[in-house]
Amino acid sequence: MLDTIQIGRAAFYKAAFYIDEVSTIIQFTTFAVMMIYILLIINLLTFIIFGWDKKLSIKHKRRIPENTLLGMTFIGGTLGAILGMFIFRHKISKISFLLKFSLVVLVQTGIIYWWWNSGAIQNFI
Repeated sequence: MLDTIQIGRAAFYKAAFYIDEVSTIIQFTTFAVMMIYILLIINLLTFIIFGWDKKLSIKHKRRIPENTLLGMTFIGGTLGAILGMFIFRHKISKISFLLKFSLVVLVQTGIIYWWWNSGAIQNFI
């Protein structure tokens, strides 16, 4: 099994490099760059938590609650959760979790759509 910390660390460094490159090409505000880094950290933590939960499930130990996994997904860790689900093959066959996960992603999409159309997001970019 892949070491969760090593995968997460490599992904973080690679993403941070690309963010620096893109931010020099496109002039983002300081707030936008900070938000990108915060989302990157949240996604990395979500990915690690999904990997850790998978490791706990293999060892038949006390697991991380689904609400914690979904909460991390909701606050911005969607990509980390999706990567964690597929790389670790975790929670991909549990229909109830997938329905809740889909609802979280749908709510996020609705919030982003509303925020974008209200014009509030243009002030930060």
